[in-house]
Amino acid sequence: MTAEVATSSFRGNPPPVEVLHAGVWLAGELLGWRHDEAGSCRVRVRCVVGGLRHTAWTDLTHLRLPAPAPDDAASTGPATPCPADHDAPTDRFPPASDIPRPRRAGLVEWIGG
Repeated sequence: MTAEVATSSFRGNPPPVEVLHAGVWLAGELLGWRHDEAGSCRVRVRCVVGGLRHTAWTDLTHLRLPAPAPDDAASTGPATPCPADHDAPTDRFPPASDIPRPRRAGLVEWIGG
């Protein structure tokens, strides 16, 4: 008797990935993934090999994110925070020590005595 293995997949278009096949990284798509009883992850991918589209399960180690295009890498610099017009200064609130604490009702007041 074999155990059922749950498979996860994406809604919408599958994300692009690169798949290692016969020692060569090929462009492909990640269709889904599953974990086996031992805890390892297998991924379902689709790619074109020899002009034919193939779909297969493979090890997660045979998968990587695609390399960025050369022009994308040149235009992408370090992220610089840019305050928006609607951002408020953080010093508009008084320190917590300056805010009066509400008076707690004593036990006698709470019981009604």
